[in-house]
Amino acid sequence: MILPTKQYRKMPAMTTNHVANIVCKSLITGRKKIKPWWGIWGQIFSYVFIKQIAKQILKNDRMTE
Repeated sequence: MILPTKQYRKMPAMTTNHVANIVCKSLITGRKKIKPWWGIWGQIFSYVFIKQIAKQILKNDRMTE
């Protein structure tokens, strides 16, 4: 792992021990994909609100032109 840059030094991140545990666990279990426990909520949210999100993106694009 690399050292954090100046602007990211105070941001939350995983420790090297935490990352090592994740890698070792995936090697033992054979899992090839790692995803956070809260990922399903992001998927549900984006599916439910996709029209509102798309409208907001289009509205912001029109404002910048």
